[in-house]
Amino acid sequence: MGTAEETQVQRLPVAERPHDIYRYLSSLISGVRWEAAFYTLLLVAALTLRLWDLGSRAFHHDESLHAFFSLDLIGAFEHNPLMHGPFQFTATNFIFNVFWEGDYTARLLPALFGTALVGMPYFLRDHLGKWGSMATAALLAFSPTMLYFSRFARNDIYMAVWTLGLVIVLWRYLESRKHRYLYMAAALLSLAFATKETIFITLLIFGSFLAIMRFKELIGLLQRRIKLSQISPPLVFLLLLVALSLPQWSAAVSIFQGWIGLTLARPASEYVSGPVGVPVGGAALALAIIIALLLMGISFLVGLRWRPKTWLISAGIFYAIYVLLFTTFFTNIVGFGSGIWQSLGYWLAQQDVARGSQPWYYYLLLLFSYEILPLIFALTALVYYLVKRAKADSFTWFLIYWAGVSLLLYSIAGEKMPWLFVNVALPFILLAGKFMGRLVEEFRPRMSLFPKGGLQLLIVAAIGLLLVFTVRTSVVAAYGIGREGKGDLPIEMLVYTQTSPDIPNVVAMIEAFAEETGQGKNLSITVDARDGFTWPWAWYLRDYKNVGYPDLGEIDAPPQNSVVLLNASNEGKAQPFLAAYDEEMRYRHRSWFPEYNTYKNGGEPLSVGDFFSKLGSAGSWRQWWNYFISKELRDSNPIGSISGVAYFKKDP
Repeated sequence: MGTAEETQVQRLPVAERPHDIYRYLSSLISGVRWEAAFYTLLLVAALTLRLWDLGSRAFHHDESLHAFFSLDLIGAFEHNPLMHGPFQFTATNFIFNVFWEGDYTARLLPALFGTALVGMPYFLRDHLGKWGSMATAALLAFSPTMLYFSRFARNDIYMAVWTLGLVIVLWRYLESRKHRYLYMAAALLSLAFATKETIFITLLIFGSFLAIMRFKELIGLLQRRIKLSQISPPLVFLLLLVALSLPQWSAAVSIFQGWIGLTLARPASEYVSGPVGVPVGGAALALAIIIALLLMGISFLVGLRWRPKTWLISAGIFYAIYVLLFTTFFTNIVGFGSGIWQSLGYWLAQQDVARGSQPWYYYLLLLFSYEILPLIFALTALVYYLVKRAKADSFTWFLIYWAGVSLLLYSIAGEKMPWLFVNVALPFILLAGKFMGRLVEEFRPRMSLFPKGGLQLLIVAAIGLLLVFTVRTSVVAAYGIGREGKGDLPIEMLVYTQTSPDIPNVVAMIEAFAEETGQGKNLSITVDARDGFTWPWAWYLRDYKNVGYPDLGEIDAPPQNSVVLLNASNEGKAQPFLAAYDEEMRYRHRSWFPEYNTYKNGGEPLSVGDFFSKLGSAGSWRQWWNYFISKELRDSNPIGSISGVAYFKKDP
């Protein structure tokens, strides 16, 4: 029996009892599946953010390549690792056929994938926790990085979906041991190979973690003290990843081509002689074929010795997807060979080029500038779990390992670009989301409707403030609100190099000129191809039948076409031949973030010592804060740009 006071409290109406915020909210929405409602509302918000005003931003150089080569697929498309795998071209072509071809639909698939990514943490709720999965989903929905590249026609957001999918099926298999998750892994792995070569880095990270997780068992297997049929679920998953991907690693032998004396992967410096990353000469080609067939034979031998039925189903799923996509549904048979060898060979040859020429701390800068909320909570989680190891399960250590090794590998890789940051940000977001969920679970019993604890108030205030900054940063980066253009100007480091908003304006002028002259789509146009000016013009002018793309730096006769789009660097050479045209109209072709005068330190990256010494400088923090809050650039650091000149014929 309780006291009279307790009895009186128990008789109070529910809404008048002292209780915590969670019971109060539950009483308000009793009978409603609030968790499902949360995900539904979040997905609607994520989809709206990704679809709104999707086609307004000028098409980036890379976007125009991807969209243009998605137009004609069957019998026309050939796999080229310069533009990565065939998945995005096949899927974008499907979108074009279902809807229409245009700027909006070319970006529709990334937007849908970016939305799907937001819902995927639900399938990890047994490991992230109910609150952790919801926190992770919210972080993914409003992440500046994920939002921006969900509105960008590149394949990095697809890779985020495939990668998180692999994480889901990995941990579901470890807990259930159901073969269907192995088959799902085979499909996801094949789709990832058909999307982008960053899957090799993902495999290194996931595979090494599983190997470390079962190191003693792995040694026993290699020493034949343990049979393949007896290995634990982590080694089963590792075996599947290794066996299925083994042939795709064939070109790794090209690292030693200097010792072998054969060119197994043509260097990037010899691109004028032929495709980069392919064997050069009959002997090199023969050796490459032997290596690929040998590794494929080993993979099937191991798989059949392990579990014949499971392996054959997994391999059948993997190669069915792989062959269909890389051969473009059997219309480009050599695509299978280029997928097996050149996918890795090209990017190994490309590493010395180090496109972007970014410093080693590039992704650290992006973390501080765009993912400060997950960064803070991920670092806090790291310290917490290092101190309280007993509270960290295998999945937690996996997230810590994934985040740390991703940052390391992408930082030491030769090519560093902002879109690759998707692969770095993803594990940080999952680790932060899991830890935020843990904080909620630990504080939940003590959090009343009006929290009284100082630490609780501090955490809630910090999350709220950082979330406001995160949403603001996302919206500004994605839509360019409050500045000229709709996200076209590279004030953001995420934007990097961007086609100028002047280009769509010139396109409108060309369309008006074509209509005025009565030539329509037969209007003749010359585009100066110097400095890659072919793109994005090839996309914007795709419907015009008479378009040429010569390098006008070598002009020796007057252009005959009605419109000339000239690279400003060739203006002096072309000027004597342009008397038949009206006065020129100047436009910016593309512009870029002023990296050399900011974080590149005048082109010389900071040493490790100088970098960390700047972290202790008040001036450095003030400069970062100004950029973080308002994307403020100093007058001495103007945005770089390259210009073009448009000429319209007087008498077309």
